[in-house]
Amino acid sequence: MLHFNKYISSDVKRQVSSSISDNTVIGAGSILEANTSIKRSVIGKNCKIGEGVSLENSIIWDNVVIKAGCTLTNALVCDSVVLGENCHLKAGVMIDK
Repeated sequence: MLHFNKYISSDVKRQVSSSISDNTVIGAGSILEANTSIKRSVIGKNCKIGEGVSLENSIIWDNVVIKAGCTLTNALVCDSVVLGENCHLKAGVMIDK
């Protein structure tokens, strides 16, 4: 579904309480749990974004799991990474498997 400058694949599963800003892309098969906030970010295919996660200006590659309570700002998370609960990644951080 293309909405102005936001793309959310038609098979993305998201809770009603999730918030997605413009300048955001969310890939096929991804799941957004309750109370997530996605701002100006790219999320790849088959990702699971946990409850209460906040992403801002970040790039998340494919098959990534970000567990509840994480905050990522200006971060890059590469393929197949699993971030545990309550992680906080700041500007310039890159996480690889």
